[in-house]
Amino acid sequence: SSNSFNDVGYVSTRSNGDIIFGRRQNITFSTVLNTSYIFTNRMSFSLRVRHYWSKAEYESFHLLAESGSLAPTDYNEFSDSSFDAFTVDAVYRWRFAPGSDIFIVWKNNTSSFDYEEDQVIYNYRKGLSRLTDFPQNNSLSVKVIYFLDYLYFKK
Repeated sequence: SSNSFNDVGYVSTRSNGDIIFGRRQNITFSTVLNTSYIFTNRMSFSLRVRHYWSKAEYESFHLLAESGSLAPTDYNEFSDSSFDAFTVDAVYRWRFAPGSDIFIVWKNNTSSFDYEEDQVIYNYRKGLSRLTDFPQNNSLSVKVIYFLDYLYFKK
């Protein structure tokens, strides 16, 4: 996890060209679980589960001056945001011949970037509990690697 207070970051560019920066509190949590199991010397399974949550809560806004310094501004629009992501990677490997493998890989991802006032998630537990509300992306792939012995075919 990481926390940064009084962090300065870009917020918006107004229609008149004014560039707005803000002082914000950033909080980020990342939780990772890795595990692997070796069934035999030819078969294994690995699993990686990751949850990532981050929020930016703005405390004040400033105009980027020509000199590069921050100047006072009347800008006061809601600009807080939160990002939530949950990923699962599962890999099954079978070595069916020397140097030759079959991989079966399943990946699952769900994420949400919220910036609307009633949608921003300000706490980690709420972000974790809302993960089932977000759309999921799944992929299943099979990869075959087959070792060809050049000298065998050269005969």
